[in-house]
Amino acid sequence: MVYIGVCSLLGSLTVCIYGSNIREKYMDQT
Repeated sequence: MVYIGVCSLLGSLTVCIYGSNIREKYMDQT
């Protein structure tokens, strides 16, 4: 839930979704 804070800080919905997608990919790989 760290990316949520970054999303709010940047104020960019695109970054929020993009970050979430990358996070899911990393979780899937790990």
